[in-house]
Amino acid sequence: MRKRGFSKLELVVSVYIFLLLLPLLLNIYKSIASLDFYYYDVSGNMSIVQLRKILLLSYDIEVNDNYLSFNYQDKDYEIYLTNGHLIMTPGTQIIYEDVLDASFYIENDCIYLEILKDEKYEKICLAKADSFSIDTFLDGDDGSDELSFDVSKSFEDSE
Repeated sequence: MRKRGFSKLELVVSVYIFLLLLPLLLNIYKSIASLDFYYYDVSGNMSIVQLRKILLLSYDIEVNDNYLSFNYQDKDYEIYLTNGHLIMTPGTQIIYEDVLDASFYIENDCIYLEILKDEKYEKICLAKADSFSIDTFLDGDDGSDELSFDVSKSFEDSE
């Protein structure tokens, strides 16, 4: 009569198979755990690409430390940080989520957005200022370091 249970050979073979599959299972677990974080990065990057396209077609762009304002298709828009979200108004199009701090500035003829997210600063070039080459001026009298662009005149000059 045979005893019920596993032989030593069966036990060794099953442990060996488990140990062979263990690295694969760990990699799958790491990939699944990082999917949520990956979604936010892709979403933010897609919003930045859309924002760059809008800024290329905009005029009267004003860059201030706390906000970016511009005129696009005869509507005035602003981008600013509120409640941890970087949003564009009118409406409430969310560009980035879970942002601790955001600022806009000009450096080397480029409009930059600097955000603090997940305890890391990220510096993003939104648009090149030389694409807005006409009527660029810097008004630093009030200490705001505000920079404005008026592209509409460049289209009139080219016609």
